[in-house]
Amino acid sequence: MPPTKKQKQEVSGVIREWRNRLFLTDWVFQVSYLHEDADSAAASIQMMTEYKSAELTIRPKLWKETEAMRKMILVHELCHCIVQPLVQLACDAGNGCAVSAREIDHWKEAVTQHVTNAAYWAGKDL
Repeated sequence: MPPTKKQKQEVSGVIREWRNRLFLTDWVFQVSYLHEDADSAAASIQMMTEYKSAELTIRPKLWKETEAMRKMILVHELCHCIVQPLVQLACDAGNGCAVSAREIDHWKEAVTQHVTNAAYWAGKDL
């Protein structure tokens, strides 16, 4: 069953709110809605980090969750954009690609600072 206008607005609202909170304002997000549950995930994300672009895929399973859990799932998917550089380094190393200690340290610090900024400024709202 296709998502309702209200469901699409909910997804857009979460993205709008959390892209600011997570310091992802320079990212472009596309959303696609599947009409069947292809796997166990309620949502997933595919990124093109070099272009700061991502496609969020929503499956019908998402709408069986509570509103709070839906938000948590969507925020989780957005967080993949933050940690993706470290994931890519790990995948490269696991596939035998040369990854330097300097490169690892650079991305470790960049990702840590990104998380620090989001956490610090979120705490300022209190």
